[in-house]
Amino acid sequence: MERIVSLARIVTDALFGRGVGERLRPLSLSPLPVVVFSLGLRLPTPRVYGEVKPHDFGPELPVSEILEALEKGEEPPYWNSLEAPAFRLHPELRQVKARLLDLGLRGVLMTGSGSAFFGLAESEDHARKVAGALRHSGYARHGILGGGYGVI
Repeated sequence: MERIVSLARIVTDALFGRGVGERLRPLSLSPLPVVVFSLGLRLPTPRVYGEVKPHDFGPELPVSEILEALEKGEEPPYWNSLEAPAFRLHPELRQVKARLLDLGLRGVLMTGSGSAFFGLAESEDHARKVAGALRHSGYARHGILGGGYGVI
């Protein structure tokens, strides 16, 4: 399985919304198989932020609950407040998220301000199969989050 160092950065940014320039600390998680997928769609950050409405933002992310769910293999209670604006700009992104869920990934979330998604797989083999199924329709990679590979 590919170990993609930048994958951990993409995923943890989306998971924990810590922003650029803030202090990072080691993430203590068991290894989590993950898939990252992008249609290759360019979605400029200023355009997404320009579409943001007050109702798009949720409360502060419950980081300890998220970490606990990840350790238990449960659906993590996280969200990306920029998904709704990105989906309004490019409705096909909603279909991408649905496809990842249909392939059995959990915790599917758009990364940052858009166009790429990640999801947690049941196993390394499942991650490999999902990435293989997606390669014909965009950029798909699988890797490991946690187990010494991620930071928050």
